[in-house]
Amino acid sequence: MRAFLSLDVPEDLRNPLCAMIGGLRAGRAVPRETLHLTLSFLGDPSEEQLEELHGTLETLHAPAPELRVGGLDWFGPGTARILAAIVEPVPELVSLQAEVERRARKLGLTPERRPFRPHVTDTAGGVGCAAPIPRQPATGAGAGSARARSLAASLHPVQGRRAL
Repeated sequence: MRAFLSLDVPEDLRNPLCAMIGGLRAGRAVPRETLHLTLSFLGDPSEEQLEELHGTLETLHAPAPELRVGGLDWFGPGTARILAAIVEPVPELVSLQAEVERRARKLGLTPERRPFRPHVTDTAGGVGCAAPIPRQPATGAGAGSARARSLAASLHPVQGRRAL
């Protein structure tokens, strides 16, 4: 089962993010609670490897990165493209991503080698907000910003994948 590491999008950023997306549909709309920022794709690790990684990530103490959304962009080739909210690569976020991948590699995992391009997507193939939300103005050039509270290091299945 494919696995990945992600940060949950903070509650105070979800409504502005969904308002920025507006009525656009790019893939299946999903509950706004599933919006996340992927830090690393881990491939297909064993349950034992995931449990070991979970343990090492519980000891990670890093500053909570500010998530600043700056606009929308398309990801992926051909018809598999998804709409994503681009997140500014602030130093705390880039450092956190590098550290979780370093810890994964130290345990023998092989995170996919792709440049880190911070963005918010959902697991269904597009950014979506299934529940109606009140319209609110976006702040700055994008949907706004919020500080991520922590790296969620709990195991749970996510539509054929395992998120950590």
